[in-house]
Amino acid sequence: MAVITSNYTKCRMCALGINTVEMKFRETLTITKFARGFFYIGCITGALLTARPLLNVTVADYFFGASLLFGLIIFFSKLEKRYPHLPHLLALGVSAYAIGSIVSLINSNDISESLGVLVRVVYVTVVWLWLASTVLKTYSHISIAAVLWIGSVLITSVAALVQVRWPTAIPGSTPIVGRMTGFTGHPNDLGAICATALSLVVGLWMTIKRNLLMDFLASSVFFITFSALILSGSVGSLLAAMVGLGLWALQGIRAARKILLLAVVALIGIGYLVATDNLHIHTSYQRIFVVFEKSDPQGGTVNTRIQTYKIALNRIFENPLVGVGARQGGSLTSDGWAVHNYLLGAWYEAGIFGFIGLGIISLSILRMGYVCVQYARTQRERYLARGLVFAIISFLIYSLGAPGLYQRYGWIYAALLFALRVSQKKEHLSYANRIEGPVGIVDRV
Repeated sequence: MAVITSNYTKCRMCALGINTVEMKFRETLTITKFARGFFYIGCITGALLTARPLLNVTVADYFFGASLLFGLIIFFSKLEKRYPHLPHLLALGVSAYAIGSIVSLINSNDISESLGVLVRVVYVTVVWLWLASTVLKTYSHISIAAVLWIGSVLITSVAALVQVRWPTAIPGSTPIVGRMTGFTGHPNDLGAICATALSLVVGLWMTIKRNLLMDFLASSVFFITFSALILSGSVGSLLAAMVGLGLWALQGIRAARKILLLAVVALIGIGYLVATDNLHIHTSYQRIFVVFEKSDPQGGTVNTRIQTYKIALNRIFENPLVGVGARQGGSLTSDGWAVHNYLLGAWYEAGIFGFIGLGIISLSILRMGYVCVQYARTQRERYLARGLVFAIISFLIYSLGAPGLYQRYGWIYAALLFALRVSQKKEHLSYANRIEGPVGIVDRV
């Protein structure tokens, strides 16, 4: 009788244990769904930089913040056994940049603002990547987030087209010297958002099976986004877009055909608008020549930036170890301009450690992208990974001529790429546990 009672007690305990695990799993699933939903809404509103209803904070930041709150609940409640770990190289780069920023506070004119910049850098390079990998667990989740981000870019691109006819139609954003801004507030931001998104548009298009309707929709999105890029008048963004699309053209016959088709459609459409004088603005090809002219009030950009580089380098040579301290939008040099180069700007603001740190961060993201492409589980996943990697490369090219240190529209691709890499590693780990063999690629990146 005692044996029967003991066995009954054990069975009851096992049943209670199973119920507890099941309840914990359901609780985790529910919270994760809420976090993922808010992350999705953040993606669809991410390119609307002028949508700031309260406290000068963007709508997207509110939703990403809500997503982060649920993510932290999952983390501190220990509702999951495994959590994604940042690549060691990325952690090293962020640490080096943080050291440089903290040391450079001694020269900062506004310590609180410099600390704010450091917090934003850590947020987009660490917290945001962790959040994406926590809430986006599968290829489907990541591809949905990517599509929603492209939807956000499409909204601000359409807004730029609307501004051509009705310059004051977009609240909080108006054209600057004939250059459209969409929902971004600045033509360079519009250009960078569109330039980086074009590579992802191609990547998502490549994941779709041949379908005339989907081909038409993808071509339309590409044309509208490319048109907004032209309307921004950002030459650096145009160059960055060409690099990303050029990399796609080297990925095989199918990709080259799509790029050729898109190029023909875009050139015909833009050529028609220019020939019929429907834009009435400085188009990109005109500005390529303007930016070198000192006499033009819209130009002289290249000459001004070269002069700023010289001033920044003189300051760096005087004290290469300690910078002048970071400021939102970039610390100004003696000529009144910020350093429009994310690596040189990091050295100027955060010293040698800031320069090295940001360089390591860039290399870490690119290395992670390479591994993600190489170990893609399906061809569709490989196309998506390539689209994200080429978008990151385009952003880095753009940032060589702009202060792109903590712009979310560039780091969103790194966040999605990291989430994709984590999902790969989890599958490899699961497989390795089943066969009880070496983990292999799980230990990489």
